[in-house]
Amino acid sequence: MIAAAHEMLRRAQAHGARLALLHDISAACGSQVIYRGARANAPHQIGQGVCAALLVRNGVLVVSQRDFKTLSRIMRKLDPSYRGRDDLQDHHEIEWYRTYFGEPAPACR
Repeated sequence: MIAAAHEMLRRAQAHGARLALLHDISAACGSQVIYRGARANAPHQIGQGVCAALLVRNGVLVVSQRDFKTLSRIMRKLDPSYRGRDDLQDHHEIEWYRTYFGEPAPACR
């Protein structure tokens, strides 16, 4: 996993990537939440996966596929005709996250 994280960083840097959209709750790609232990029975914990952490430490912003509000804002910047919804929430703002962790996410990005 560490070798794959370094390869992901190498490719991101080679292509000038400034933003990565990664799958949250993954030991590799989690931007806010990861499993604590084997995935089948594991509880979740706040934290970043190996790839996400390496990218962030090297200046690449990481966004979760569950960060709907942030993704909508990015789309508005890329396409001014895009009309997102104002009621969208990011992963750390949803009821599951707040119920499970009882706290807002630390600044991971």
